[in-house]
Amino acid sequence: MKKYDLPCNVIIDLLPLYNEGGCSEESRQIVEEHLQNCENCRELCGNIPIPVKEDPPKPSESETFRKISRKLKKSRYSKLISTVLCVFLVGLTILTGAWYYTSYLPYKRLAENLSPDRSFGHLFSDYSGMQERYWLHIAMPNYLNFHGGYAAVNLSSDFVSDPTYNPPSMFVWVSNKETKYGINIVEKNGKNSYTGYQLYVDKDVNYIPSDLYTDEMNEQCRELLEQHREEVKGLMKAAQDKWGEYLP
Repeated sequence: MKKYDLPCNVIIDLLPLYNEGGCSEESRQIVEEHLQNCENCRELCGNIPIPVKEDPPKPSESETFRKISRKLKKSRYSKLISTVLCVFLVGLTILTGAWYYTSYLPYKRLAENLSPDRSFGHLFSDYSGMQERYWLHIAMPNYLNFHGGYAAVNLSSDFVSDPTYNPPSMFVWVSNKETKYGINIVEKNGKNSYTGYQLYVDKDVNYIPSDLYTDEMNEQCRELLEQHREEVKGLMKAAQDKWGEYLP
């Protein structure tokens, strides 16, 4: 379809200006397009040169090769980025699943009958509640932290007659395969001096020697456990009564 469709007599009137280069750019384009498509006007114009539109130059083989090479590089980079992203997402999914089933879910089961407690500032809600005379607390592991959770059992302060006495407390670390029980005992050495001890026991409250302690320290911890055995048994009973079915 023609862009301009002017009568031949109008084009002939414009030819003198066109031939002298005195017409506007738009008029020049109108005349040239008409002359290219009108044989009669070309004959009337005689030897007036008619510009012929030339096709844009074709790129050389080297330029074509460079363009193809650039496209291939972009394609390879895109595929590489997509592959890396997919591998990362798959790895993150597997890691998240492993963390959920081995670290988070065991503590979530312990917390089923306790109340949410955000006072400890964990990313995931902590939980707390009472079991007879004992205060129970669950610290949920943060995301992808495989060793951050624990359960704690303490004698409620309402049942401690001496406000200066620190009764033993128990920490429980649980996974799908095993459960570890840690006992914290604080001994008063003087008027305002205290020493804390951490020792490990099995569910029957038998002392488990630590490889990090000397023989003398292990013996001292064993004696401390004997001194507080009944209190530790109370902590263990509260934990077993509440969570026994979930403690491997």
